[in-house]
Amino acid sequence: MTKTLYLFILAALISCAAEKPQAAAAKNNNEPAATTQTTASTQAEQKVTVHPEHSDQPRDKVSIRNEQAIKESLKITLINKETGELRLARPDEIDLEIKEGERFNLVPEDPNKQVHIQELNLRDANGKKVKINLDRVTLIEYWNEDAMGTNQFWGKMREFEKKYADSDEIQILSIYHNPVYSGRETVAFGNQVVKRFEQPKNLYFDTLAVLPDQMYVPGGVSYLLIDHRRQMTHAGRGGFPACEQVFEAVDNALKFQRAVNPVETVTVNGVPNQ
Repeated sequence: MTKTLYLFILAALISCAAEKPQAAAAKNNNEPAATTQTTASTQAEQKVTVHPEHSDQPRDKVSIRNEQAIKESLKITLINKETGELRLARPDEIDLEIKEGERFNLVPEDPNKQVHIQELNLRDANGKKVKINLDRVTLIEYWNEDAMGTNQFWGKMREFEKKYADSDEIQILSIYHNPVYSGRETVAFGNQVVKRFEQPKNLYFDTLAVLPDQMYVPGGVSYLLIDHRRQMTHAGRGGFPACEQVFEAVDNALKFQRAVNPVETVTVNGVPNQ
């Protein structure tokens, strides 16, 4: 007998207020708008029920068009147990139930804003190679000393490090780069440079300065926000006040992530599985 799977997700739903992306080449307050995949196992035909538990937007105010966008954004992955094949659930396979709770903006998915790497390859302050998986909301400070004279957000970044110090929902990274040096020379030089400033909590080194080849970096000191789908939703230069929008968008990114991430319980034929 075919098993029907119900996937319960504690979520925030979703006022579908789409942010219009600005072109990547557009000015210093550029806002490239920002995939955690929920996985469930079933056989043959699947039906997934998603419960965004926290929305202050009543059901009768959500349009069919908005529901379609929400379902497409969820990116729920289904695995066929018989064949092992994996595919994204179609919108018609997802039942969306809207309940009361906090509201956030659903940032539309945009292929132009996708970060096409799964992880960052960096070095830590001791020169050791580290890999950082982009599997959650990630706030990046990408910097070197040449542009620090005009940077307005170093202190703001340190405040966010303290604010989210105990959170596993977000990773906050300060990444030093220097085109003059490479390898361990970058680490040694950067460790001296950073002594001039308040020490970052999570300091790393892009020893080959390859990050700008992997994602959009607008300037020498840049602040980047990547969401759980590996979409860069916001980016800005630290020398311009408009970069504040990067930090303002963090709370919304976290609410969005909570909405679409799987929670603990999957029920198959009425039996909860953890």
